Amino acid sequence: MKEADAWDTAYRAGRWDYLGGQEEGTRYRALAGYAVRGSAHVLDLGCGVGLLRAHLPESTVLSYTGVDFSASAIERARAQNARRSEFVVASIDEWEPTRPYDVIVFNEVLYYLSKPLATLRRYRQFLTSSGIVVVSMYRPRPLGRPLEWFRIAIIWARLRRDWLALANVVVRSGEGRSWRLQALRPR
Repeated sequence: MKEADAWDTAYRAGRWDYLGGQEEGTRYRALAGYAVRGSAHVLDLGCGVGLLRAHLPESTVLSYTGVDFSASAIERARAQNARRSEFVVASIDEWEPTRPYDVIVFNEVLYYLSKPLATLRRYRQFLTSSGIVVVSMYRPRPLGRPLEWFRIAIIWARLRRDWLALANVVVRSGEGRSWRLQALRPR
């Protein structure tokens, strides 16, 4: 629970507020476009303050469930009063869905998990038969942060064993930052 307390402190201090800015908005719009093509039941794991929910067109959301273990972030997400939405304070590794989803989103969260591929495999059982998983991960420069770059590269490489990429896009900001987004279907 110490880790959840650290995230709560970071959210209360405004450390993650930049995610609601214009630079990140480009990524969230791209992510929303890949996440929902038609009406869908959406599960957003590591949802933070619910920024993805704010970018999803109301007409496409049959239901939305956001899960994050930061109570501070979830409190802010709930304040949106988004229709057909629920926000849950829980660990991604421990929370158990009670229904299947058309779209499961791992937005900038996999590299924080101790066993990201095991977590992906566990959630696979909660996808509808035509469902997809959407993954977004920051792309650090290899020379700037070699260990971080290597960990993310390993996650992407191992994803290819169990998942078929339906779409792959790189979103770049005006400041030279970039993210890789993929829509995946189980093999």
